[in-house]
Amino acid sequence: RSYSFWLMLACSLTFLVPYIAYSVFQYDGMDPIVMGWLGIGFNLGALILRLVAQPDGWGRNLLRIIIALVVISIFGLLAVPSANAGGLPEAKFQPRDAPITSGATVTEKQIIENALPFLEKWEGVRLKAYIPVPGDVPTICSGTTRGVKLGMVLTPTQCKAMLRSEATEYWRGVAAYMTEETLRSRISVPRGGAWTSFSINLGWVTAGRATAMRRLNAGDIRGSCDAMTWYNRAGGRIMRGLVNRRGAEWVNCMAGLGNA
Repeated sequence: RSYSFWLMLACSLTFLVPYIAYSVFQYDGMDPIVMGWLGIGFNLGALILRLVAQPDGWGRNLLRIIIALVVISIFGLLAVPSANAGGLPEAKFQPRDAPITSGATVTEKQIIENALPFLEKWEGVRLKAYIPVPGDVPTICSGTTRGVKLGMVLTPTQCKAMLRSEATEYWRGVAAYMTEETLRSRISVPRGGAWTSFSINLGWVTAGRATAMRRLNAGDIRGSCDAMTWYNRAGGRIMRGLVNRRGAEWVNCMAGLGNA
């Protein structure tokens, strides 16, 4: 019986289980950083055991068992989520330290006005309808597709109004998943703007059901902001643009928390 085989199997499961959990059950609560380090640990353990003779008998197998446990323990400790578990480079993305008001003093209008320049930056502004990629639908302004036809041309003012309407719709959609306590005391203007961008990019249903929302409603604001950064893939691949956008959202989401 080969212990290295079982470790390789465990390594495979660390990558397959999160994929199956999300694809079948829409569960995304497994931190990819944790699962990745565990997979590396299992794989290295298997490689080490391949170099160790594997005679029969419990006593003669004790050495390789100890080695495997040490390797797994080391990588298990490395897999514990850090304060920046989303995997963002701390030197590049730093939370703002200025106190930010939240709760009853924050209005929907403030949140939307905060989100608009952010969305224009990351979505871009195209005044003439176009097809983003082959097979896609006609798009205009900052990613708007509803009622858009090729040949349509709008003014910057019209695009701004369209984006404001869409941002308001998506903010209200994702806010419906927030508890009264969250809306009262956990949403600042920039954090609300981050959630508006997050929901426009993913859809408010996906954003509302995400681990980030569950953590936010549980009072874990930092953990919620970190979980937002997990959504950096398109077509199964990590996209640099999405990594950067999630990082910018993380900065706004963390506003007011500082490094506490």
